[in-house]
Amino acid sequence: MAWGLHTEEVDLTWAGWASEQAASAAGELPKTTAVADGVTYYYKASSYDPELGLYGVEAQNELVVSRVLDCLGVPHARYELYNARFSVGECKLHGWVSRAASYIRPGDERISLGSFCMAHGIDNGMDALRACKAAGLWKGMCQMAVVDYLVANRDRHSSNVELLLAADGTLRLAPLFDFGLSFVAPYAKRPEDIASFDPLRRLPANNAIGMTILDENLRLVDLDVIPGALDARKIGCILGDLEGVLPREHLEKTAEMLERRWERYEELRDLEG
Repeated sequence: MAWGLHTEEVDLTWAGWASEQAASAAGELPKTTAVADGVTYYYKASSYDPELGLYGVEAQNELVVSRVLDCLGVPHARYELYNARFSVGECKLHGWVSRAASYIRPGDERISLGSFCMAHGIDNGMDALRACKAAGLWKGMCQMAVVDYLVANRDRHSSNVELLLAADGTLRLAPLFDFGLSFVAPYAKRPEDIASFDPLRRLPANNAIGMTILDENLRLVDLDVIPGALDARKIGCILGDLEGVLPREHLEKTAEMLERRWERYEELRDLEG
């Protein structure tokens, strides 16, 4: 295993796989949950269509972003990637599957951002951002906005943000999770569009926090909240062993996006300081 990558084929046909509508396309995302040695694990494959089979890169992106966040020192669900056989209904599939262990501590109560907003009568992203700041979650929200910009994550809806209420009443932001719809994932079926994709494109996103444009959220938060840094060497390490895991055009564009977006983030952070 190299930094969360398992290339030897594993059999996951024993798990009870189901699928849900994918945000990135008209396909579905096969998912399942399993418990081993008292730990709950969440598994997710990439976009799937009964006629096309597996065609997306969501599972692979989970590993890439997990590695990025390791480098940046931002709390996150740690994803691993498996070369797996699994089944959805009667259909037998073979492809990449991401896995993350539950981050829930004993006594924690999980609260989705959607439930938190509903309880407080909040119906828009700006009020949600203010409420989270008032609740003492500001640093985590700032980190989330920066990270989503860096990796071009378009899917930070209200169920993809969780708050954790401890038994002593302490409220904290859950580690960041669910980054499948990042980088150029929406173009998995249109590789001809990837090479021309502007790495600094202003991207609309399904954001439950702040604004629906990733760049604009950087203007709403504190930027000096990322402990680590990215550079060409680290980006090379993040992507260097993923030949054959991600298509070459995805790897090249992902590297370009990380480098250019990190440079832009540094410029804005330095101006803020």
